[in-house]
Amino acid sequence: MDCEGGFDVKELQSGKVLRFKEAVKISPESQVFRLPVRVTSRVKGRFLTVNTLRYRGALIIRKASKGGVHVIDDIELDDYVKGILPREAGAGWPSEALKSQAVASRTFALRSLGRHASEGYDLCSTVHCQVFGGLESEDERTNRAVADTHNEILLYKGNPAGTFFFSNCGGRTLDPVDVWERSENVPYLRSIRCDFCRSAPHHFWENTVSAEDIAAALIRARIVVVPPLKSIRVSAGNVLIRYGTGQVKLRAARFRAMLGANIIRSAHIDKVKRSGGGFVFSGRGWGHGVGMCQEGAKGKAEKGAGYAKILKFYYPGAKLEKF
Repeated sequence: MDCEGGFDVKELQSGKVLRFKEAVKISPESQVFRLPVRVTSRVKGRFLTVNTLRYRGALIIRKASKGGVHVIDDIELDDYVKGILPREAGAGWPSEALKSQAVASRTFALRSLGRHASEGYDLCSTVHCQVFGGLESEDERTNRAVADTHNEILLYKGNPAGTFFFSNCGGRTLDPVDVWERSENVPYLRSIRCDFCRSAPHHFWENTVSAEDIAAALIRARIVVVPPLKSIRVSAGNVLIRYGTGQVKLRAARFRAMLGANIIRSAHIDKVKRSGGGFVFSGRGWGHGVGMCQEGAKGKAEKGAGYAKILKFYYPGAKLEKF
């Protein structure tokens, strides 16, 4: 850990403050200071660095339950969104599409605060929450979108809406109840037709999966099948698998989760055909399908739609307000 101009380390248990001018190694067994600590830059405009990556705000460092340490970035909400936006959308996208993503990401973050409370922090830096890259991932164009929508979020009945988003809807978004068990059925996440993502790179997909891998995925999910698999058909959002002594029917979204999101890229599976020892799956879209189609938002922006109109289209009934 380092910072140009030096940094202060405050032990959170003792209150003791240590000052450093040069880099120090962080470890659970550190003899220099006792974890947990809060680290701040001593010079305004200089940023703390961990493993060559710079971060805004202060850093809280604590022992992780499974060994190692957690490095937690304690920052303002909009600074957090600045570190997300280039990872969740293309910096070269139209500005109105970037603004719509900034509002969606900011709202999702507020709604998700405390998701990792048992681990000592609010949000992780992976796709489980949102992909966060710190200062190194920031771009002037996405930072401008964050500034232009400062403090704007989507509300439903006075609370931050569940502003889910994904790459490409394949022509229609999905209801949450068709994707996740025990999900909330709210009007702003209802299935809608989207004609703005068809020419995008992730609209169509095709992948081949061996019969053995499919059977293994079913067994891992505790679904009893007796190989060999005879056929696989898709109809009305369901996947029907016939095997040696019977058949099993699954929701397409569940089937996708079992095989892997990068193999079956969406629940919009249009066709399955036998090929040698496996099956070829063809479909549309990429992602879980609930909420805002990001490539559709880009397409709407390219046709002149403003970010408020884009958000109203993908989250009908949610209100755009400042908090």
